[in-house]
Amino acid sequence: MPVNPMQFVTQMLSKNPNVVNNPIAQNYLSVLQSGDAKRGEEIANNILKTYGMTKEQALSQVKSYFHLP
Repeated sequence: MPVNPMQFVTQMLSKNPNVVNNPIAQNYLSVLQSGDAKRGEEIANNILKTYGMTKEQALSQVKSYFHLP
């Protein structure tokens, strides 16, 4: 039976002591598990703001890192 990638990621994160022992990481994990896209976007925008980046700059870095067009 194929494994759902999102379930796999959330299960791995929920077993990671760095996530288990970090309330902020627990909050992020709960947003992932709930599928709350609006809250996820708010978190992403806050992270971008913290790093002084735009969404476009972040996407460009991700594409570069993973060698995507």
